[in-house]
Amino acid sequence: MIRSATAASFVLLFSAASATADDTRTYQATSIEAVDGKVKCSEAGGWLIQSTGPCSRFVPPPRLAVGESFEVNGKKIKIGFIAVTVYDKDKPASPYMPAIKAGSMYCTAASSASQIPSYSRDKKDEHQGIWLYIDQCRPL
Repeated sequence: MIRSATAASFVLLFSAASATADDTRTYQATSIEAVDGKVKCSEAGGWLIQSTGPCSRFVPPPRLAVGESFEVNGKKIKIGFIAVTVYDKDKPASPYMPAIKAGSMYCTAASSASQIPSYSRDKKDEHQGIWLYIDQCRPL
């Protein structure tokens, strides 16, 4: 079973952005598992003011797999892209992040890669999308 979890968007984005290409490797998967059962949903966009934050009225998917759907604000979104990022090196703790051990993984999932800020070709302040973030994941 997957539980919904909300957290400060800054931490969500910072953890993914704090790793450099030399520290991680990323690949696509078709199915993953949230090790701790927590799935965070974020959305970015806005008409006049660009903002990023937790999704409203988020209903997680029954399984984290391509073809499954989750719900945000009553709208069903079908997962079409899943990325797994593996830390290749230990990362020491910082004021914003706990220490990360080599081999740890995080995952992102969305209807398409362009929904996820790190894969979008939009400028950071113009990105619009809805994506899932799984802090502790495992590919199936």
